[in-house]
Amino acid sequence: MSDMIAFISFILVATPIIAVILFIRSKNNERKKRDEEYYAKKAAEGHKLEAERRRREEAENRLNRERQRRREIEILLQEDRKFKESNFEAELSEIPLVDIELSDDYINNLLVYEMPDVTLSKPRNKTNLSSYGNFVVIDVETTGVKTSCEIIELSAIRFFEFEPVEAFSTLIKPSCMIPIEATEINGITNEMVSDSPSIKEVMPAFVKFVGKSNLLGHNLPFDLKFVYKSGFDFFTQKRKYYDTLEISKAKLKKDRNDGSDYDVADYKLTTLCDYYDIFRNNAHRSLSDCYATALLFAKLLDLYDLFTDSELE
Repeated sequence: MSDMIAFISFILVATPIIAVILFIRSKNNERKKRDEEYYAKKAAEGHKLEAERRRREEAENRLNRERQRRREIEILLQEDRKFKESNFEAELSEIPLVDIELSDDYINNLLVYEMPDVTLSKPRNKTNLSSYGNFVVIDVETTGVKTSCEIIELSAIRFFEFEPVEAFSTLIKPSCMIPIEATEINGITNEMVSDSPSIKEVMPAFVKFVGKSNLLGHNLPFDLKFVYKSGFDFFTQKRKYYDTLEISKAKLKKDRNDGSDYDVADYKLTTLCDYYDIFRNNAHRSLSDCYATALLFAKLLDLYDLFTDSELE
């Protein structure tokens, strides 16, 4: 009986202790589980942060590589541009300049408003484009855009089969001061033309140089009005007139700011030359503009067979 009592007493004493032990063990297990979950979460967050850091590092490295690649491309483009500018200047300097014989047998000025309209010629499909290779390209620099303004530089280059054979170029002393606005465009100052001949002294030699040749220019009617006013009646000879401005309008799409595809932002000579990789240092000087216009003309003709007659009209 005493053993039974002792066993019951043991059970009564041990049960709470076991319960406490089991409770403590349960709580320890819960805490251990929470700790494991916590550290697992922290580890996952750490992995996520590390992955994000690596992603950003890789993105930064890609960006740096792209920047480096662009810098290298920019350097190559600059070197290519300088090389082409150097070639342009070298080629231009190799064209022999004719000696300009000044004359006191002046040609009478003509009235611009009496000048007949110029009919511009356009290359056609299925035409031997080499037949367009003989021409004289002309360009003038002036004191302003109005025909009442004066020529301050007159240049021309004769081409035979698209090869330059001789050039005519001279500064001209106007009867008025050169406006600062004109100097800002072409760089020609009053000091530069102070010892230059007048247009009357030069024009007879210019007329002789051009002769019966076909004429080429960029915005050719502008140049023709000035030389016509100065006494060159080019209508006395039958010739063709080519204008790279008009040819470009037929060939290339201009930006219309409507989201549509385009080739060039505008039809300025400099813009078109950049489009065709014709680079020079001396834009807005007449001899440089002459040579650039001739090169542009040849570039434009290369693709003219891609256009239909209707597109050229």
